[in-house]
Amino acid sequence: MQRISEQISYLSGLCEGLNITEDTAQGKVLLAIIHVLDELNDEISQLDFDLLECQNRLEEMDDKLAYMEELLIDNGISDEIMELECSKCGEELYFNADILEDEDTIEIICPTCQEVVYIHEGSFDYDPSYIESDIDDHIWFGSDSKRDQ
Repeated sequence: MQRISEQISYLSGLCEGLNITEDTAQGKVLLAIIHVLDELNDEISQLDFDLLECQNRLEEMDDKLAYMEELLIDNGISDEIMELECSKCGEELYFNADILEDEDTIEIICPTCQEVVYIHEGSFDYDPSYIESDIDDHIWFGSDSKRDQ
């Protein structure tokens, strides 16, 4: 940014050194161009400052988020996270798997479209262990596989 500011100052100095004034049409144009360049430089400097401020705030928020995450894990809150996708709007939703152990009825609602995405009715009967079935006796893989019957 400093270099652009110096170049604009140089052009302004050239105009003064050549006695370019607003008395002529060409002088009006050149001085107006230098004025616009100076204002653009000010705007870019402000944007640069605002961007740096946003970056600093974002880093600060990231640090706070990391600290909160450490607190949650250190306080014994489960780090097992479940993920769902809203069938209406496609929003990805995350929730703590501990709610599956709760005996209350819990609804997970999409914050984007307010659609009910999941209902936990207090009992979770699903057992993730292997469930034996007669289906296993009738399944084989590959088109060339042969199965003894």
